[in-house]
Amino acid sequence: MASIAVGAAVFLALAYFALVSWREEERRAAKRAAALALLLPWPYIGSGLIDLSLHTPLSLLVLGASIFAALLVWFPRRSACDPVDDTPRARIDERDIMFSRNLLQPGTARFDQYYTANPEKR
Repeated sequence: MASIAVGAAVFLALAYFALVSWREEERRAAKRAAALALLLPWPYIGSGLIDLSLHTPLSLLVLGASIFAALLVWFPRRSACDPVDDTPRARIDERDIMFSRNLLQPGTARFDQYYTANPEKR
């Protein structure tokens, strides 16, 4: 009976997740959660509905598989690509940032000085 309750809880949690994702217009997440809500509860429900002589070993097998799957997701794996060091090697002129250039007023000395030195950025 506990396995059926766990299956129902898994279904309800994933169905709620799908509903919230659909409301937030995250269609891909909603579709995946709905698919998982339809697929994941069946091992729990099935182990709860079988003959009593196999009930305990099958329930333990389903529980062990669930814990193993959770551990696979929980612990990070090595990535195939190495992280890239994107620290700038040269100094950055902050006047080249578009938000800084947006503050330059046409006709001022700073505007003329900057665009004389950097005509390609105009």
